[in-house]
Amino acid sequence: MGLDYETMQAMKKANCMMIDVGYESGSADVLKNVKKGITVEQIRAFPAEARRAGLSIHGNWIIGLPGETKETIDDTIRLIKETKADAITVAVVTPFPGTEMYEWAKANGYLTTEDPNEYLDEHGHQKSIVSYPGLSAPEIRQAVDRILRDYYLSVNYIPIACRRVFNRHGWNELKVLTKSALAFIKYLGGK
Repeated sequence: MGLDYETMQAMKKANCMMIDVGYESGSADVLKNVKKGITVEQIRAFPAEARRAGLSIHGNWIIGLPGETKETIDDTIRLIKETKADAITVAVVTPFPGTEMYEWAKANGYLTTEDPNEYLDEHGHQKSIVSYPGLSAPEIRQAVDRILRDYYLSVNYIPIACRRVFNRHGWNELKVLTKSALAFIKYLGGK
């Protein structure tokens, strides 16, 4: 990835606490399709370097990118579990008008709507607006929900949360975790 250990050390010295990383996918094919410029191996190696520099990680993942299948979603789930980020965001892909992704999805008949006003549901949550052969829009949305539930409601998240709370900024981390937990419960309630 484009961030080396020395830069991360300098960031830590400048009081940076967390890096927000756009991993996107755990599939080499999907990463290639979106021209991400990183490999699965780089994603695997990055967390150790960031933690060695003393930084926490917020990993961002997207479900529904070009080439996504049920199998590539499983690849992403495995990599999410392996990288053990301090926090994750998992989103459905949202091809906005004027982007290469939008034009590709439109040309191939994968868009379920062309109206950006329909990109969010009544609760303000993203709707999946792409549907592929073999992977429907509802399946993409369900995968996002399942990944978030499995990550944050797993006993495996307990040590991650404890690591966040029992550091020198523990009180702030506890407030962030509490606020995040309440937002997550509200999100789950809207489903």
